[in-house]
Amino acid sequence: MRELNKKIQIIFCYNKKYGLKVHYGLKMEIEVKKLFVIGNGFDIAHDLKTKYSDFKDYILNRGYDMVGYNDQIGIQLGIVLYKFEELCQPNEFWNDFESQTEKLIYEVHQNKKLSIFGEKYSANLPLEEWPNLRERLTETIQSNIGESPISLQGHKLIEKLANEIFNSAATVEYGWIPCMYQTFQDWVTTIDTQEKDKIFKIDKDDHAISFNYTDTLEKLYRLNSVLHIHGSVERIDDIVLGFNSKKLDDDFPGLNAMHTDDFKEEQKAMKQQGSKSHEASSFYRGNIGRFYKPVHQLKKQIKPYVDKLDIDEIVFIGHSYSSIDWPYFKELTATLNNKEFVFTYHSELDKDNIDTMIRENDFDINYKIVHVSTYHLSSI
Repeated sequence: MRELNKKIQIIFCYNKKYGLKVHYGLKMEIEVKKLFVIGNGFDIAHDLKTKYSDFKDYILNRGYDMVGYNDQIGIQLGIVLYKFEELCQPNEFWNDFESQTEKLIYEVHQNKKLSIFGEKYSANLPLEEWPNLRERLTETIQSNIGESPISLQGHKLIEKLANEIFNSAATVEYGWIPCMYQTFQDWVTTIDTQEKDKIFKIDKDDHAISFNYTDTLEKLYRLNSVLHIHGSVERIDDIVLGFNSKKLDDDFPGLNAMHTDDFKEEQKAMKQQGSKSHEASSFYRGNIGRFYKPVHQLKKQIKPYVDKLDIDEIVFIGHSYSSIDWPYFKELTATLNNKEFVFTYHSELDKDNIDTMIRENDFDINYKIVHVSTYHLSSI
């Protein structure tokens, strides 16, 4: 049996007859140490404008503002919005924003929209297409300079020039995509959590895994132990935005590989040795990958974090329990399967999703399902 912290209170009552405060007895409360797993519904409950529809409004209100990319291009936000809605076609409320970003990834992989030297290329430029691009560039240069004693075949200048030409073409066609991401970052920094009131029974000594970018837990609830699984406003350049699915991983296995520690170490080693990797798709790697959510890598943060904690109960607040987050929840239930799980719901749809999640994933845990108001301060 695990040891639980106990709070012992001495209970007094007031004796009207003698006007004395008389010792009445003892009351023992068990202090349950909690890990909260926080979703966007938590911030919305605090009246924070964190819905994707709020992000859309942010863009609409700044439609004529310019946003730039790498000092190469500048685009009006209204055009960025138009490009996104034209390609991804989110619903009116944008509550399917993340799932619609999947279309960005398929667009740059499959649609050959970059016209260079009379040939069509996709923005990720597979390795097998790279020799063809260099050959077309070499032919174009030689046809303009005529015969030369210098062979351009395999020349490093050709490789460098081909890189620059390709990435410039990708920037012109798809520069609005990194501008969209940059605008999202800017929006996140405008969300102010300071002037809000506490709603939930969360103690400053509790722990949390947050799926949100905001600092609500730190600023409002004074928590010191928070793991932001998708990044946070404090490290805005590292926030994770986008979508993940088995189909994406099956169709484009390189997406997940780009986010592995092995890949990052390999790139670092090559840079230190002065060698260069294939750079023609640097626009793709630096920008489109931001709209792929590497769930299988991100979930690896969970076990090292929770292994250090002394907790009795895991409480989920603010989630819709959609399948995109199941890998995280599976990691939690596998790591903490001897603890008590509490899944809170706001709507009947949330409740149905909880049942589906537990059934589809065969969760073998002790759990209960309660309405989120159970954890409201007003319910004390």
